Amino acid sequence: RSTHTNNKPYDHFIETDKYDHGGDNSSNVIEENMQQENIQLMTELLNKDVEDIRKVEASMVQITSLLSQFSNLITEQQENVWSVHENTMASKKNMNDGTDKLVDATERSKSSQHRMAKFIVFLSLVMLFLNWITR
Repeated sequence: RSTHTNNKPYDHFIETDKYDHGGDNSSNVIEENMQQENIQLMTELLNKDVEDIRKVEASMVQITSLLSQFSNLITEQQENVWSVHENTMASKKNMNDGTDKLVDATERSKSSQHRMAKFIVFLSLVMLFLNWITR
């Protein structure tokens, strides 16, 4: 004979067979009390396992959420890194262009200084010549 005192889904793991040993009622009561105690202990253990599983599940959900946030932050930072890279490359090109223009301006300045100096020397000589003629 098999009897189940609770109709919970995990009760089928707990055997509650009662055997007629032909002894007195006190041994049957003790055996019944021990079986009920075993059932209660097994139920508590199973409930604790279920609670532990729920805690692990909650932790996994939290970890998944944190990984999602981390992924979003990395994506945002990647966009910023590309923006900084593009700005750096544009700045480098502008610096090279500026350097080239400064070199060109320096060369033009040197050649124009020579022309201006020659022109001033020429005018001075003309003025001296005019001054010498008019004397």
